[in-house]
Amino acid sequence: MQEINAWLKDSEDFDKGVELYVKYGTNSFFKTTLIKFGCTPFNIQKLVAELTALAPAAPAPQEPKSASNHIVTHQKPLPIPDEALPAPDPKDTERYLALKELLRIKYRQMDRNRAALAISSDKEYRHLTAKQIMKLDSDIKDIYRLIDYFDAHECFPQLTKDEIIRTPTEELQSLWVSNSRAKTRLKSGKCRNIHNTEQLIIKNNIRIEQLKRKVVS
Repeated sequence: MQEINAWLKDSEDFDKGVELYVKYGTNSFFKTTLIKFGCTPFNIQKLVAELTALAPAAPAPQEPKSASNHIVTHQKPLPIPDEALPAPDPKDTERYLALKELLRIKYRQMDRNRAALAISSDKEYRHLTAKQIMKLDSDIKDIYRLIDYFDAHECFPQLTKDEIIRTPTEELQSLWVSNSRAKTRLKSGKCRNIHNTEQLIIKNNIRIEQLKRKVVS
């Protein structure tokens, strides 16, 4: 696999790098991503990292250079390996991207809470903010565990309904659907438990307002 070292030494031909990873790489999900989305900043960075891990020896030292300025792509069809690449489950792919976005949201919330903690002198407010920071830290670790699992297995572990992590937008959509169905049951006159259904709508509305503030922020 000295050809990988040769590519890493120059790192200028994106399509050649894709050919090498399709030939030698083991992550079928990333192969599919390379072929489907092509020369994106994320794919360039990931491709260099993956081929570096596959290289039989470290490439010769070189001056650092910007991947986006030096890696080029040619307008030609990318090669498809003889073996058909197993297509990742579209729902898992969507979940993976959603988790990446949720991770960025959690880090922004963490930064805001840390800044608030640093400037506040109110004891009760500092206590509540510290609890929020601890909860965010726990959430971030949970998200990383799912992302790492997907990177290793190209799928997600089977989760219970309560364990599934959703973005605020996804949760909002779910709550709106739940409210719509509950209101339909009330209007039909066939609702078995009117009180519980009305309480469900109230509970959903409270959560919806909380999530709206998160989405806006």
